[in-house]
Parts: sequence; structure tokens; C-alpha cells
Amino acid sequence: MVEALKHLLALTAQARDSAKSGNFQALEVLIDKRGEVLEQLSSRQKTICNDTQKVLAREVSLCITQLDEEIGELVKEEMDRENRDMLEISSKLRVLAAYSKGLPANRLFDRIL
Repeated sequence: MVEALKHLLALTAQARDSAKSGNFQALEVLIDKRGEVLEQLSSRQKTICNDTQKVLAREVSLCITQLDEEIGELVKEEMDRENRDMLEISSKLRVLAAYSKGLPANRLFDRIL
């Protein structure tokens, strides 16, 4: 169980690093791997743990929760950036559409010069 907890913590830290670097494909893979480890842990949960393992599990759980919150914030920030980019592209398209309406018939704005 201790090894599985360490592995879960390592995967979560790698997921945070992937989110920080903007590598969301790697983040997706790591989240899937984390899910597998969590399934293994939940199946082992019925095994009796000693007090040391319980304390370790609580500490690892707190660390993972903090990392998960950080990952969530990083993903939210990236989504906000992407949303701003989409709004900028949308604005540019509206400008181009308005500009092309002012051109003579059969003339494209990119060929007018």
C-alpha cells in the first residue's frame, strides 16, 4: 500500500508539472494512470493498515489534494487564456467581415492591393 501511495503522489506531481508546462496531452495520460492506481488502492483498502501506514496515507492524501488544487488552477488559467485567444480571433473575423462588405463586388480584401 505504501508503494502505491508513493506512486500516486509521484504521478500527481508529474501531472502538476505537465500542467505547468502546458503539456495537456501528457496530463491526460497521467490522470488516466492515476485512476488506475486509485482503483488498486481502493481494492486494497480492505486490507488492515497499521498506524504508521494510516498516518502516511493521510499525509499523502493532503499532499495530493494540494497538488490537485494547483492542477485545477493551472488548467483554469489555460482555459482562460484559450478563451481570450478565441475572443480575439472572433473580433478579427468580425472586422474582416465588416471590411469586406465595404469592397466593390467580386473583390476580395486580400487581393485589393
